[in-house]
Amino acid sequence: MRNAAVSAVTLICFVAATLAPAAQAGIISTESYVQQAQADVQRERVSELMQREDVRERMLAMGVDPANVEARLAALSDAEVAELANHMEDMPAGAGVIDALLIVFLVFVILDIAGVTDVFPFINAAD
Repeated sequence: MRNAAVSAVTLICFVAATLAPAAQAGIISTESYVQQAQADVQRERVSELMQREDVRERMLAMGVDPANVEARLAALSDAEVAELANHMEDMPAGAGVIDALLIVFLVFVILDIAGVTDVFPFINAAD
């Protein structure tokens, strides 16, 4: 009886081992690997941009929930993420900095005209 139980358990194990799916391996081309790696990098860049505090504040000001943005980014295809990343590269870098410098310059000009400061010698203060 004991030998029959051991034989039955052994038979069940062999049958179970043959039912397990075999691992499938295939060769991928270098081109497809590079494309996938580029897509991963672009997706990461877009995600990092969306994590910036100034971008989040702007989205909230526009009424967009940041949690919704993450879900929508995850749903984008690789081609859509690539297009978005390419548009990011086309945008002027530091546009916010230029705007801030222009505002500071205008404030100093107005203060010079009002006679509060004397930063620019070419501006005559109003007396």
